[in-house]
Amino acid sequence: MLLSLLLKRCGLARRSHKIVGGYETEINEYPWQVGLVRKTSKFSYCGGSIIGDRWILTAAHCLIGKTTKMIEVILGDHNQAFNSETESKRVQIKRIIKHWNYNKRTLNYDFALLQLKYKINFEANPHMRPVCLPEIGTSNDFAGYDAIVTGWGTLTAGGSTSSQLREVTVQVMTNAACKNSYGSKITNQMMCAAVDGGGKDSCQGDSGGPLVTSGNGTGVDPGQNYDVVGIVSWGYGCASAKYPGVYARVSEQVQWIYDRAEKFGQPIVSCPRI
Repeated sequence: MLLSLLLKRCGLARRSHKIVGGYETEINEYPWQVGLVRKTSKFSYCGGSIIGDRWILTAAHCLIGKTTKMIEVILGDHNQAFNSETESKRVQIKRIIKHWNYNKRTLNYDFALLQLKYKINFEANPHMRPVCLPEIGTSNDFAGYDAIVTGWGTLTAGGSTSSQLREVTVQVMTNAACKNSYGSKITNQMMCAAVDGGGKDSCQGDSGGPLVTSGNGTGVDPGQNYDVVGIVSWGYGCASAKYPGVYARVSEQVQWIYDRAEKFGQPIVSCPRI
């Protein structure tokens, strides 16, 4: 019963009121957001999403050349320069799983999972929650939806990173429209999002982080949950009017995610939709 009640809060933002071109989030507003950190640093170099009590979803390119002894995951953080705003936790990684078809040259299939060494205790840490995965087999391409991307990445291309978690709202595009910018580089394992005229986007350091949408829902009420539909992957520059941000399309690999988790003995319980 307790697990069921906790899971009903997955995919819901912790918002008390109502990146490039974005603004600082509320503290732990997006409780699934995590940072990937080198063991010698307190600042994240990539992002990720909690999708289960032992699982983090991120981008494969964030893990090239990395081992479980080199990096950790920081949970429940907001301002990485200080630890007084929220109780964050650094956790060890048991296993790195990159998609078997990942291509480091084209960034196709830019999906990866991190299996944590220990379970996240959601009951003891209510500021940490999983985000919902899209339903298996969905035909929704999410084009035209408003979506939110979050991260601690740079505020301009080549600029300084942000200590505070930031968010920006972008619109998901059709792949056909995105191909007007990138041509055949865009595959069915990718999706694009931007705003008209540019000026808002994910950027360096946001890689691996979530692109989420609640469709026409509020994102704070049960049944109107956020789904993670994209993983920050690549793009030409940041916030360019000509080149949208490119994300790994999560709906294409939901079955792979569930299968990998089950194979390694820690199945992911799907997010309730009520």
